[in-house]
Amino acid sequence: MANKEHDIFGASFTVGDYITVRCLVTAITPALTVPAGQSEIYGGSGDSVSLKVETPGNAGEIAAVSFVVSPVQCRKAGNVNQA
Repeated sequence: MANKEHDIFGASFTVGDYITVRCLVTAITPALTVPAGQSEIYGGSGDSVSLKVETPGNAGEIAAVSFVVSPVQCRKAGNVNQA
């Protein structure tokens, strides 16, 4: 059984390391109501972000894993919104 892996760039990681997993943001749920007339507003404490792990179908991957976290648990991957 392996106890180390390599990420997409070749960096090693093992049990106990922190890693970033590629996810798609599927929803942002604010804790407070967004004021009328403000279409773009940053949230705050108590907000939640719904995420779906992108799983292309490699061996051993579980498809369509979704979860909800606080925005402070997220790190932008550097890509731009494709919408």
